[in-house]
Amino acid sequence: VSYLLHASDQDVARMRPVELAHRFGVPEEGMIEACLHAAKLGLLAMVWDVICPSCRIPSSVVDSLAKIEEHGACKTCNIGFDVDFSRAIELAFRASPEVRDVETRTYCIGGPAHFPHVAAQVRLQPGERFALPLALAAGYYLVRSPQLPRAHELRVSASGGVRRADITLGDKGDLPPLTAGDQLLTLVNPTPREVLVRVERAGDRAFALTAARVMATAAFRELFPDQSLAPGRLMAVTQATLVVAQLDDAQTLFRDLGDAKAFPVAARFFETVAALAKEFGGSLVKTFGGLAVAAFERPGPAVEA
Repeated sequence: VSYLLHASDQDVARMRPVELAHRFGVPEEGMIEACLHAAKLGLLAMVWDVICPSCRIPSSVVDSLAKIEEHGACKTCNIGFDVDFSRAIELAFRASPEVRDVETRTYCIGGPAHFPHVAAQVRLQPGERFALPLALAAGYYLVRSPQLPRAHELRVSASGGVRRADITLGDKGDLPPLTAGDQLLTLVNPTPREVLVRVERAGDRAFALTAARVMATAAFRELFPDQSLAPGRLMAVTQATLVVAQLDDAQTLFRDLGDAKAFPVAARFFETVAALAKEFGGSLVKTFGGLAVAAFERPGPAVEA
């Protein structure tokens, strides 16, 4: 409440629950639920950002899942892309006008704070060869250009590997792993046009509350049952994890006890599965007979549940 009332306009114009949880040192799921309940009560408003896979900033912002299209477009990068539920759509919140008047401003899209995933970038003229010095830590990276269809995967290991690699943009060859520390990447542009090349840290953006994660949250499904995709619309999900729990020998249970006594047993089973799923950040999505299906965004919490 203190943050909502006293933080700067820019901070409360786009609130990210996972980022706030890390700032305040509280569990992520607790902060997500708090924001969802605040939205239900009218203290916050929900906004859905469609994230461009190239520049990683919102290419469009809508107030309902039903308004999201299967294909997105980024005017800044001049590209189109398929919308992925587990990567390209992020839920954020803003202060409700009834709580405080928020002045929202648009800042320079080229500011470095918008691109924390970009380790380096360079423009190459047609046919140019360029030696790019780097200092990459261990991890996975992509060498990509918005103007070219193919990206090059680059692995940096803590030990072993090489210090130098050559990349002809667009070639299909695999790159050798690099050693963490200082590296030299030689880039060749074989195309007849100027291209922008970026070295990006791979993986999802830090602190993003993806649509896949929030829709696997029990509180979201309970509080906003009307928030869904438009009828007939299909959306890709790169990764989701389902846990299927079964009541042993359910048919025998119903036959021996009869429906009147067996239904309460099945109901307690479903309640137990739902409570476990909620505890680990998932949601019970389907029950039938003696079967319960729970959904999680990531496999780790699903295994723990």
